[in-house]
Amino acid sequence: MERMIRVIVNGIEIDPEPPPQVEGGEVRIPVRQVVQRLGAQVRMETAAACLIYDPRSGRTTIIGGARPEPGAPLLAPAERVAAAGGAHLLWDPALGIVILQRPEAALAGRRIVVDPGHGGSDTGYAGAAVAEKDCNLAVARWLHGLLRLAGARPLLTRTQDRRCNAAARLRRVADHRAVAMVAIHHNSHLDPEVRGCETYFYHSDAGQRLAHSLQAEVVASLCLPDRGVREAAFDELRHCGVPAALCKLAFLSNPEEAAMAAEPIWGLRAAVGLFRGLRCFFEHSPGA
Repeated sequence: MERMIRVIVNGIEIDPEPPPQVEGGEVRIPVRQVVQRLGAQVRMETAAACLIYDPRSGRTTIIGGARPEPGAPLLAPAERVAAAGGAHLLWDPALGIVILQRPEAALAGRRIVVDPGHGGSDTGYAGAAVAEKDCNLAVARWLHGLLRLAGARPLLTRTQDRRCNAAARLRRVADHRAVAMVAIHHNSHLDPEVRGCETYFYHSDAGQRLAHSLQAEVVASLCLPDRGVREAAFDELRHCGVPAALCKLAFLSNPEEAAMAAEPIWGLRAAVGLFRGLRCFFEHSPGA
């Protein structure tokens, strides 16, 4: 049985029809469904090609492709579909993930710090399946990539498994001249039945709005119980001079959530929620 290829367009996972196909390392995706999600239009279509019009750039492109069977939607190389729709493409064959992302006006040029918690000898919660520091970094790397595709200017406070104290993290926020900071953590509890996602802010109206945006989108993306938004004096939040939120994505002390976090796709799923939360925040806070 062929492996399922997942397709994410502008931060939203779609149900591609027909399913994508991989030939010679090249992934082919349904043209009409994807370009319409990208905001482009299919102006003309034949059995083996279609004419794509991108209203943002005013450019018209002809894409050749093939149909799995007569009458089925046209499949074409993802790279060509992305280019015709004015999008950037990320194809991860190991995970079977295709990401097409157009530049986002709300995020363009935004300097955003992504802070994966813990690192090095500071492991955070370390369970039998995963260590928190590794989960945090995996999510942060995906979020960094998504933000770059959308035209933002993100910065990771750490890119490797090394210890980084709160003062060093906050210096990176200041040096980057950031307009927002998102700290990524996972949770734990003495009771292994406790589960869900929660997000924190500290003494800031903008930080509270950011926390609510992140919480709503992460809960939707991960399908986890919503433990709400709370205020707490974490060092990263208390001394941060820009809107900041700390998201605790899931409880690694809960066997079910720990197993989810150990899956290779977890980092991307969580990052997609955080990405959508940041986009929503800046869409509603243009002056932030």
